[in-house]
Amino acid sequence: MEMTYQRVTQAEFLAKYWPEINFQFNWANLLQMYPNGQLFIALLETRLVGVILFERIFSNEFDRIHNVEVASQMRQRHIGAHLIAQVAQDSFDHAFAGFVQLTTKTNGAEKFYARLGGIVDHQNVIFYPDASMALIKRYLSGGNCHDQSK
Repeated sequence: MEMTYQRVTQAEFLAKYWPEINFQFNWANLLQMYPNGQLFIALLETRLVGVILFERIFSNEFDRIHNVEVASQMRQRHIGAHLIAQVAQDSFDHAFAGFVQLTTKTNGAEKFYARLGGIVDHQNVIFYPDASMALIKRYLSGGNCHDQSK
């Protein structure tokens, strides 16, 4: 079975992939909270198995992840890491130098983000450019990060 990752609009996500019973969060509500949010999804064949919601914060030049979720039966397969790597690539693509930030919502998630190279301060996590580059090289085929800060 083939795993694919793609960017989708909020409208496309709601029309084609939601509701999905294997997810804990109400993504329709999350999208209402962040109308400018961007989405990447993970599909196993045609089935939604992962989604990440983020915004580009142009005033401070970083991407902020609002939520990431992988279907419970699909965890431990690097899907979440791959979705975060997609956001890291987006940060480089928009001249944010790979800076990505998030706040964890569940206890224990900090360990996951730290393993990926994020710097954890309580529930806040920052991926600095080196960590973002490493994520891209590891999880995105071709690893084409472009550090536009130089």
